[in-house]
Amino acid sequence: MHVKHILVAVAVFCAVAGIDSATAQEGSIAGNIFSGNGDPVSGASVRLDYLAPSQVYYETLTLSDGAFRFDRLPEGFCS
Repeated sequence: MHVKHILVAVAVFCAVAGIDSATAQEGSIAGNIFSGNGDPVSGASVRLDYLAPSQVYYETLTLSDGAFRFDRLPEGFCS
């Protein structure tokens, strides 16, 4: 099985200022991965790393149109 590895560098601040943990909101990050010639990349691994408040990560694979989505993300710094 051939695995595609593509580095997607995204720095995102996923926090809502002034929200305490009792009323924290969730967010989403979505996008598409395309090859150098503009074709969608299917089956690419996309990883979202949280840097704060804890070091956790989420992974998903792109769909046939190159789309990926992370839903219900907690607030924090991620890359």
